[in-house]
Amino acid sequence: MLMAGETVLKSRLSGVPMLFYWLGCFVFTTIAIGAAAIDAARVGIESRNAQKSLIEETLREIENKKRSNKQQRKK
Repeated sequence: MLMAGETVLKSRLSGVPMLFYWLGCFVFTTIAIGAAAIDAARVGIESRNAQKSLIEETLREIENKKRSNKQQRKK
């Protein structure tokens, strides 16, 4: 959009239409940045949740192995 605005459309648009064109470019850019920020936040949250779940699962497995080893020693 920047290239088109500075080359092809610069001679065709002037005044208010050019202002609206650049306003549209600004709005689309702002939306893209916002979507990227939201996506990055969601990925971070999902990553933290997955890491927490993996740690909890690993600790449960370690505890279960420890219990089974104790029970085998008693026999």
